[in-house]
Amino acid sequence: MPCHVDANGITPCRVGALPLPLPLAAAMTPHVLCHEMAVEGFLRKDRRLILQAIQADPMTGMVLTLPKIKEMVDELFDENKEYLRDWPPQVP
Repeated sequence: MPCHVDANGITPCRVGALPLPLPLAAAMTPHVLCHEMAVEGFLRKDRRLILQAIQADPMTGMVLTLPKIKEMVDELFDENKEYLRDWPPQVP
Protein backbone atom coordinates (compact mmCIF):
# COMPACT_ATOMS: atom_id res chain seq x y z
CA MET A 1 0.00 0.00 0.00
CA PRO A 2 1.46 3.37 -0.91
CA CYS A 3 1.80 5.76 1.99
CA HIS A 4 2.74 9.36 2.59
CA VAL A 5 5.34 9.67 5.36
CA ASP A 6 6.06 12.99 7.04
CA ALA A 7 6.42 14.58 10.48
CA ASN A 8 2.80 13.65 11.22
CA GLY A 9 3.48 9.95 10.72
CA ILE A 10 2.36 7.46 8.08
CA THR A 11 -0.79 8.15 6.10
CA PRO A 12 -2.09 5.49 3.70
CA CYS A 13 -2.94 6.70 0.19
CA ARG A 14 -6.14 5.56 -1.51
CA VAL A 15 -5.52 3.68 -4.74
CA GLY A 16 -8.90 2.17 -5.49
CA ALA A 17 -9.57 -1.29 -6.88
CA LEU A 18 -6.75 -3.21 -8.50
CA PRO A 19 -7.32 -4.16 -12.13
CA LEU A 20 -7.42 -7.85 -13.04
CA PRO A 21 -6.97 -9.20 -9.49
CA LEU A 22 -6.61 -12.85 -10.52
CA PRO A 23 -3.57 -12.39 -12.83
CA LEU A 24 -1.99 -10.09 -10.27
CA ALA A 25 -2.54 -12.66 -7.52
CA ALA A 26 -1.07 -15.39 -9.72
CA ALA A 27 2.05 -13.32 -10.32
CA MET A 28 2.50 -12.34 -6.68
CA THR A 29 1.65 -15.61 -4.91
CA PRO A 30 5.08 -17.29 -5.40
CA HIS A 31 6.83 -14.23 -3.96
CA VAL A 32 4.42 -13.89 -1.04
CA LEU A 33 4.78 -17.56 -0.13
CA CYS A 34 8.59 -17.31 -0.21
CA HIS A 35 8.42 -14.29 2.11
CA GLU A 36 6.08 -16.14 4.47
CA MET A 37 8.44 -19.12 4.50
CA ALA A 38 11.42 -16.84 5.28
CA VAL A 39 9.54 -15.16 8.14
CA GLU A 40 8.53 -18.56 9.52
CA GLY A 41 12.18 -19.64 9.28
CA PHE A 42 13.23 -16.57 11.24
CA LEU A 43 10.58 -17.08 13.91
CA ARG A 44 11.60 -20.74 14.31
CA LYS A 45 15.32 -19.90 14.03
CA ASP A 46 15.40 -22.46 11.22
CA ARG A 47 18.27 -21.82 8.81
CA ARG A 48 17.15 -24.62 6.51
CA LEU A 49 13.68 -23.07 6.06
CA ILE A 50 15.25 -19.70 5.28
CA LEU A 51 17.57 -21.37 2.74
CA GLN A 52 14.59 -23.15 1.17
CA ALA A 53 12.66 -19.87 0.97
CA ILE A 54 15.51 -18.19 -0.87
CA GLN A 55 16.01 -21.20 -3.14
CA ALA A 56 12.29 -21.21 -3.98
CA ASP A 57 12.22 -17.51 -4.85
CA PRO A 58 11.69 -17.24 -8.62
CA MET A 59 13.94 -14.20 -8.98
CA THR A 60 16.85 -15.78 -7.11
CA GLY A 61 16.62 -18.96 -9.17
CA MET A 62 16.89 -16.94 -12.37
CA VAL A 63 20.40 -15.75 -11.53
CA LEU A 64 21.94 -18.35 -9.18
CA THR A 65 22.26 -22.13 -9.07
CA LEU A 66 21.16 -23.99 -5.93
CA PRO A 67 24.78 -24.47 -4.74
CA LYS A 68 25.47 -20.74 -5.26
CA ILE A 69 22.32 -19.84 -3.32
CA LYS A 70 23.48 -22.09 -0.45
CA GLU A 71 26.90 -20.42 -0.54
CA MET A 72 25.30 -16.96 -0.48
CA VAL A 73 23.00 -17.83 2.44
CA ASP A 74 25.92 -19.33 4.39
CA GLU A 75 27.85 -16.09 3.83
CA LEU A 76 24.87 -14.00 4.97
CA PHE A 77 24.53 -16.01 8.17
CA ASP A 78 28.28 -15.84 8.76
CA GLU A 79 28.36 -12.06 8.29
CA ASN A 80 25.49 -11.68 10.79
CA LYS A 81 26.59 -14.27 13.36
CA GLU A 82 26.82 -11.70 16.16
CA TYR A 83 23.04 -11.21 15.86
CA LEU A 84 22.36 -14.95 15.68
CA ARG A 85 24.21 -16.21 18.76
CA ASP A 86 21.18 -18.13 20.06
CA TRP A 87 20.47 -19.83 16.71
CA PRO A 88 21.32 -23.49 16.12
CA PRO A 89 24.49 -24.25 14.11
CA GLN A 90 24.69 -23.84 10.34
CA VAL A 91 22.96 -26.36 8.06
CA PRO A 92 25.52 -28.77 6.55
